[in-house]
Amino acid sequence: MRVLTGPVSTTFGNDIMDKATNSLAEQHRKQLESSGEYVIRANEGWFAVFPPKLTRLRGESTSRNRPPINFVVYRTKYDEPRDHYVIPNGVMAPLLSDATLTHSDVNGTDRWNLVLDDAQLKVSHRKGLVDVSPYYGNRLLTEAALSGRDNGALRAPEEISSNSRYREGHVCQVTVNRYERDPKARERCIEIHGAQCAVCDMKFSHRYGQMMVGFIHVHHLRPISELGESYEVNPQTDLIPLCPNCHAVVHSRTPPFSMDEVKGMLKNGEPNKKNTAYG
Repeated sequence: MRVLTGPVSTTFGNDIMDKATNSLAEQHRKQLESSGEYVIRANEGWFAVFPPKLTRLRGESTSRNRPPINFVVYRTKYDEPRDHYVIPNGVMAPLLSDATLTHSDVNGTDRWNLVLDDAQLKVSHRKGLVDVSPYYGNRLLTEAALSGRDNGALRAPEEISSNSRYREGHVCQVTVNRYERDPKARERCIEIHGAQCAVCDMKFSHRYGQMMVGFIHVHHLRPISELGESYEVNPQTDLIPLCPNCHAVVHSRTPPFSMDEVKGMLKNGEPNKKNTAYG
């Protein structure tokens, strides 16, 4: 994985398009920003976030009744299509405070200065680093639908289409999957947690390439029996991304196994066998 790193540059995040680039973030930049995303080109690893632009983009995002914005930080110097991070607002917001705001006496502007080095994000005037590696190469909001995707989201094969009809004997499967397959909840869950299995750390794009970026199952942590018709899912606390193998193990009994229980199974298993699913 390539990461944003290098010395300070004053040519970050400008609107000048490269003559030729494979960067998806560069190609989609105007559409992303018109949808409320904050897009920054940071070829040298240092970039800034400006309060007026952030306020404007957050307003556009709210007016479209979509989830909070993402910060798309990308570079074009290596000419790799997915050399970008799609960092959720929930990760960036705590960094962008009044205490970390920098004022320039030269041009009178305020901004937050950040450095992204080896997948570790740091803002000026604040101690500590934030690991953003789960957001590297993730699907952009504007990416065109690919084969097997609904509205750009790659669906897991066990998910049920809302347009399909089923006999009464199949109602149980619909009930189990109903919350997990909601496209908006799924997308928000993946924005928050990343498209990486919470149990075994498997990431489809690392195993199968760019066509599988963003693919992951989503598991509901609360037993379905506790949920009523009026229940509103919380993608941050109720949903968790799982690979198909771990998801199948979780649901192999009733009630489902917990994340810690399945992690324990992995720890006590035989991961070095050559016939394991991902080994």
